[in-house]
Amino acid sequence: MFTRLLSTIVTVLVGLACWLLDPTARRNLAFGAGLGLLLAALCLAYWIVFDSGRAQRLANWLGSHRWVPKLVAEKLAKVLRSVGRFGDLTWRRLASTLALLVLSELIGTMSFYLVSIAMHLDLPIVSVGWVRAYVTLITLLPISIMGLGVRDGSLVVMLRTYGVAPALAVTLSV
Repeated sequence: MFTRLLSTIVTVLVGLACWLLDPTARRNLAFGAGLGLLLAALCLAYWIVFDSGRAQRLANWLGSHRWVPKLVAEKLAKVLRSVGRFGDLTWRRLASTLALLVLSELIGTMSFYLVSIAMHLDLPIVSVGWVRAYVTLITLLPISIMGLGVRDGSLVVMLRTYGVAPALAVTLSV
Protein backbone atom coordinates (compact mmCIF):
# COMPACT_ATOMS: atom_id res chain seq x y z
CA MET A 1 0.00 0.00 0.00
CA PHE A 2 2.81 2.38 0.92
CA THR A 3 4.83 1.68 -2.21
CA ARG A 4 1.77 1.84 -4.46
CA LEU A 5 0.79 5.21 -3.03
CA LEU A 6 4.32 6.60 -3.39
CA SER A 7 4.61 5.16 -6.89
CA THR A 8 1.33 6.76 -7.91
CA ILE A 9 2.40 10.10 -6.44
CA VAL A 10 5.65 9.94 -8.45
CA THR A 11 3.74 9.02 -11.63
CA VAL A 12 1.48 12.04 -11.15
CA LEU A 13 4.45 14.33 -10.36
CA VAL A 14 6.35 13.26 -13.48
CA GLY A 15 3.19 13.56 -15.56
CA LEU A 16 2.45 17.03 -14.19
CA ALA A 17 6.04 18.18 -14.76
CA CYS A 18 5.92 16.93 -18.36
CA TRP A 19 2.52 18.57 -18.89
CA LEU A 20 3.91 21.88 -17.61
CA LEU A 21 6.90 21.62 -19.97
CA ASP A 22 4.72 20.86 -23.01
CA PRO A 23 3.29 24.03 -24.60
CA THR A 24 0.84 22.03 -26.74
CA ALA A 25 -0.55 20.14 -23.74
CA ARG A 26 -0.87 23.30 -21.64
CA ARG A 27 -3.55 24.52 -24.05
CA ASN A 28 -5.80 21.85 -22.56
CA LEU A 29 -6.05 22.89 -18.91
CA ALA A 30 -8.29 19.95 -18.03
CA PHE A 31 -5.39 17.49 -18.26
CA GLY A 32 -3.19 19.62 -15.99
CA ALA A 33 -6.01 20.33 -13.55
CA GLY A 34 -6.77 16.61 -13.34
CA LEU A 35 -3.16 15.81 -12.50
CA GLY A 36 -2.98 18.66 -9.99
CA LEU A 37 -6.14 17.60 -8.17
CA LEU A 38 -5.03 13.98 -8.12
CA LEU A 39 -1.65 14.99 -6.71
CA ALA A 40 -3.32 16.98 -3.93
CA ALA A 41 -5.63 14.06 -3.09
CA LEU A 42 -2.77 11.55 -3.04
CA CYS A 43 -0.60 13.78 -0.84
CA LEU A 44 -3.53 14.22 1.54
CA ALA A 45 -4.03 10.44 1.65
CA TYR A 46 -0.33 9.97 2.39
CA TRP A 47 -0.47 12.55 5.17
CA ILE A 48 -3.59 11.03 6.73
CA VAL A 49 -2.42 7.42 6.63
CA PHE A 50 1.35 7.53 7.02
CA ASP A 51 2.11 10.67 9.01
CA SER A 52 2.09 11.46 12.75
CA GLY A 53 1.03 8.07 14.11
CA ARG A 54 -2.60 8.36 13.02
CA ALA A 55 -2.70 4.71 11.98
CA GLN A 56 -1.52 3.61 15.45
CA ARG A 57 -4.12 5.80 17.19
CA LEU A 58 -6.87 4.42 14.95
CA ALA A 59 -5.73 0.85 15.72
CA ASN A 60 -5.89 1.59 19.45
CA TRP A 61 -9.30 3.23 19.06
CA LEU A 62 -10.69 0.20 17.19
CA GLY A 63 -9.52 -2.13 19.94
CA SER A 64 -11.18 -0.07 22.66
CA HIS A 65 -14.72 -0.10 21.21
CA ARG A 66 -17.00 -3.06 21.83
CA TRP A 67 -19.28 -2.36 18.88
CA VAL A 68 -16.45 -3.41 16.54
CA PRO A 69 -16.30 -7.22 16.34
CA LYS A 70 -13.14 -8.48 18.01
CA LEU A 71 -11.88 -10.38 14.95
CA VAL A 72 -12.39 -7.34 12.69
CA ALA A 73 -10.73 -5.02 15.21
CA GLU A 74 -7.72 -7.33 15.56
CA LYS A 75 -7.21 -7.71 11.81
CA LEU A 76 -7.65 -3.99 11.09
CA ALA A 77 -5.39 -3.08 14.00
CA LYS A 78 -2.69 -5.38 12.66
CA VAL A 79 -2.89 -3.77 9.22
CA LEU A 80 -2.93 -0.27 10.70
CA ARG A 81 0.09 -0.98 12.91
CA SER A 82 1.99 -2.25 9.86
CA VAL A 83 0.97 0.84 7.90
CA GLY A 84 1.98 3.06 10.81
CA ARG A 85 5.52 1.73 10.73
CA PHE A 86 6.07 3.38 7.36
CA GLY A 87 5.48 6.72 9.02
CA ASP A 88 8.67 6.07 11.02
CA LEU A 89 10.88 5.99 7.92
CA THR A 90 13.74 8.46 8.00
CA TRP A 91 13.79 11.24 5.42
CA ARG A 92 16.91 9.69 3.94
CA ARG A 93 15.18 6.34 3.35
CA LEU A 94 12.11 8.05 1.99
CA ALA A 95 14.23 10.20 -0.35
CA SER A 96 16.12 7.18 -1.68
CA THR A 97 12.83 5.34 -2.25
CA LEU A 98 11.42 8.36 -4.10
CA ALA A 99 14.59 8.69 -6.18
CA LEU A 100 14.33 5.06 -7.28
CA LEU A 101 10.65 5.50 -8.10
CA VAL A 102 11.44 8.61 -10.21
CA LEU A 103 14.18 6.67 -12.01
CA SER A 104 11.74 3.84 -12.71
CA GLU A 105 9.17 6.33 -14.04
CA LEU A 106 11.75 8.00 -16.28
CA ILE A 107 12.86 4.62 -17.67
CA GLY A 108 9.22 3.80 -18.44
CA THR A 109 8.74 7.15 -20.13
CA MET A 110 11.91 6.68 -22.16
CA SER A 111 10.81 3.24 -23.35
CA PHE A 112 7.40 4.63 -24.38
CA TYR A 113 9.20 7.47 -26.16
CA LEU A 114 11.49 5.07 -28.03
CA VAL A 115 8.48 3.09 -29.26
CA SER A 116 6.88 6.33 -30.45
CA ILE A 117 10.10 7.18 -32.34
CA ALA A 118 10.10 3.72 -33.94
CA MET A 119 6.54 4.40 -35.10
CA HIS A 120 7.57 7.82 -36.53
CA LEU A 121 5.05 9.69 -34.35
CA ASP A 122 7.36 12.68 -33.82
CA LEU A 123 6.15 13.34 -30.29
CA PRO A 124 8.33 15.34 -27.89
CA ILE A 125 9.47 13.37 -24.86
CA VAL A 126 7.54 15.67 -22.52
CA SER A 127 4.36 14.87 -24.45
CA VAL A 128 5.03 11.18 -24.05
CA GLY A 129 5.72 11.76 -20.35
CA TRP A 130 2.35 13.25 -19.42
CA VAL A 131 0.40 10.95 -21.75
CA ARG A 132 2.10 7.87 -20.30
CA ALA A 133 1.37 9.10 -16.77
CA TYR A 134 -2.33 9.43 -17.56
CA VAL A 135 -2.45 6.05 -19.27
CA THR A 136 -0.73 4.44 -16.29
CA LEU A 137 -3.22 6.03 -13.90
CA ILE A 138 -6.24 5.12 -16.01
CA THR A 139 -5.18 1.49 -16.27
CA LEU A 140 -5.02 1.31 -12.46
CA LEU A 141 -8.80 1.64 -12.38
CA PRO A 142 -10.45 -1.77 -12.04
CA ILE A 143 -12.73 -1.32 -15.05
CA SER A 144 -11.11 -3.74 -17.50
CA ILE A 145 -8.74 -6.68 -17.64
CA MET A 146 -5.17 -5.34 -17.68
CA GLY A 147 -6.38 -2.00 -19.02
CA LEU A 148 -7.30 -3.42 -22.42
CA GLY A 149 -9.60 -1.08 -24.27
CA VAL A 150 -9.24 1.62 -21.64
CA ARG A 151 -5.58 2.16 -22.47
CA ASP A 152 -6.32 2.20 -26.21
CA GLY A 153 -9.20 4.65 -25.88
CA SER A 154 -7.31 6.98 -23.59
CA LEU A 155 -4.34 7.09 -25.96
CA VAL A 156 -6.66 7.87 -28.89
CA VAL A 157 -8.17 10.79 -26.93
CA MET A 158 -4.91 12.20 -25.58
CA LEU A 159 -2.82 11.81 -28.72
CA ARG A 160 -5.51 13.59 -30.73
CA THR A 161 -3.95 16.73 -29.18
CA TYR A 162 -0.90 16.06 -31.39
CA GLY A 163 -2.80 15.01 -34.52
CA VAL A 164 -1.97 11.32 -34.15
CA ALA A 165 -4.38 9.10 -36.08
CA PRO A 166 -6.51 6.76 -33.93
CA ALA A 167 -5.05 3.69 -35.63
CA LEU A 168 -1.51 4.78 -34.70
CA ALA A 169 -2.56 5.55 -31.13
CA VAL A 170 -4.02 2.05 -30.76
CA THR A 171 -0.87 0.58 -32.30
CA LEU A 172 1.24 2.47 -29.75
CA SER A 173 -1.01 1.13 -27.02
CA VAL A 174 -0.41 -2.44 -28.14
